[in-house]
Amino acid sequence: NNNTLTPTPEGELFVATAKEILRLEQELYAKISPSFHQLSTFGISSELGMRIFSGVFSEFQRSHPSFKVSIVDSRAELLMEKLKAGTIHFILVPSQFPVNEPELQCEMLKAEKLVFVIPPDHAQAALASRDYDNPPAVDISVFQRDKFVVCAPHTVEYAIIKRMFNDYGIKLDILCEINLTRQACQMVESGVALTIQPDFCIPRDMNILVCQPDKPYYRYMQLVYHKRRVLSKDEKQFIKSLKYAYEHWYD
Repeated sequence: NNNTLTPTPEGELFVATAKEILRLEQELYAKISPSFHQLSTFGISSELGMRIFSGVFSEFQRSHPSFKVSIVDSRAELLMEKLKAGTIHFILVPSQFPVNEPELQCEMLKAEKLVFVIPPDHAQAALASRDYDNPPAVDISVFQRDKFVVCAPHTVEYAIIKRMFNDYGIKLDILCEINLTRQACQMVESGVALTIQPDFCIPRDMNILVCQPDKPYYRYMQLVYHKRRVLSKDEKQFIKSLKYAYEHWYD
């Protein structure tokens, strides 16, 4: 129907049965062969998340050489669809709100505040600081005449920023859209525009200042998978290592 597919009752039964067969297969392998290692597929929709994941996997692979992964890099919304469809095992994605669905297990990695990133010579520089973990709070209306570098409209970050500006009744003046945090911060450093980014992602080696809205706005970084999935020992250990690495990235 207009480029959409609607399963028949027989089709619904077929899909449900196929999912159950796959679940039983996972349980069988886990029971008869504890050392069995299948390919674990991770979907990632985060620049920093990809960096941390790559570092953890490189280290983990040295002590667990049989642990194999496949990585899919895509938008958070599309990765969630693939997870629910069963074509991806795990997703590392940001969201506006914590994932709370009965069939999904959510491991919270970080609740990241969105912050304004400004150059040191900005007219409102006195309101900001280099304390990236605890930036001062400001009324964002002081930036209503500034231009901004923001993420593309399909991203979680863009949706949060639009919600923020709507809450304050301020029009967002967008100079350009770029999904790479460091490049956006480099534009701020050169004085081209301001940007709004998750505080945890801000580079610590640049000449930039940060402040946060007086009402906090969060991006929730989460690792999500199906509750029905039987995790291997390696997967459990890898997830534990990933959570620790994310939490202590700047230590």
